[in-house]
Formats: sequence, structure tokens, C-alpha cells
Amino acid sequence: MKPMAVFPPDFGWMIFPFVLFGLSALSRLYRSRKTEGEPPAPTARIDERVPGEAAIYRLAQDHGGRLTVSELVVGFGISGAQAEATMQTLTDGARVRMEVSDTGVVWYEFTEILSRFESEKEKQNGD
Repeated sequence: MKPMAVFPPDFGWMIFPFVLFGLSALSRLYRSRKTEGEPPAPTARIDERVPGEAAIYRLAQDHGGRLTVSELVVGFGISGAQAEATMQTLTDGARVRMEVSDTGVVWYEFTEILSRFESEKEKQNGD
């Protein structure tokens, strides 16, 4: 008598996708654990002309705590779109907030710098 196979020969092709799926899952698990403790790779700026936060804060300090997109364009030689995107990323509603004047000018106010300038003005007016 012939021994009976565990799986009928007609269904042998169905095992192959499950084996591949299992190997793929194990590979992903291994790679995720391998990079788990590593610090993320540093991200480079898309355009090196786009200033860092410190440079923007210095420019804001030079302008009394308020900036427009145009002042960033002139100050750093970047495009209006780059300047606007940069300011949008800095705008958090606490340190930097966006204000629109009655005439439609968009100002980015650096609240900490602005408050320092205002308190210095008050001291000068009080003397």
C-alpha cells in the first residue's frame, strides 16, 4: 500500500505564497528591530539659501520683532514661496504668530522679541 501524503499534490502550489509572506514578514521585523535604537538620519535643507531659525530670529530682532515675507526675501535672497513656507513652519501661535493688518499686510510677530521692544519703549517714555 502506498503511503498517503500530508497535503494532496494538487494543493502544493498554495504553500509557496504563505512561505514567501512569512519570510517577508520576518525580514521586515528584523530590519525594524535593527534600526530601532539608531538616531534618525539628519535631514538636509532642500535649498541651502533658506535660513535657519536663528538667522530669522536675528532678522526679526533687527526689525523690531515683526517681519513680512518680503523682508525675508530681501534679507536672505530666497523666493517668496520659500520665505512664506519657512514662516508658516515657524508660526506656532506662541513664539511666532501671524497677524493681518487692516490693509491686508501679513505680519509675522515674534512675541518674545516684540514684548522686549515694547517694554523698552515704555521705559524710554517713562523717563
